[in-house]
Amino acid sequence: MANLSKPLNSLKHGKLNKIYWGLAFFIISLASWATGRISELITWFFIILFWLLVSIVSFLFGYLGFQLMLFNDKQEAYEIILKDIKEATDWLRQHGIDVET
Repeated sequence: MANLSKPLNSLKHGKLNKIYWGLAFFIISLASWATGRISELITWFFIILFWLLVSIVSFLFGYLGFQLMLFNDKQEAYEIILKDIKEATDWLRQHGIDVET
């Protein structure tokens, strides 16, 4: 039975206690290191964020281009889009708007 009157005695395992203290000191030292280099960390954060954005956008543009190359293979959708474009150009011409096709 643990002696609850002494709260520091509740950690009976010496190795576990050393690990807790080591982690506490590591976090404190990491915080002091980070406050000294906060401008560098912010700069690196924005650089990584920028390249993450560039990577995602390039992937999406590549995916879009690949789907556009395959679009002609989907004949039904291709015909529907061409029909919609023809209807839109006819409507614009009826309302006096010059459309080049």
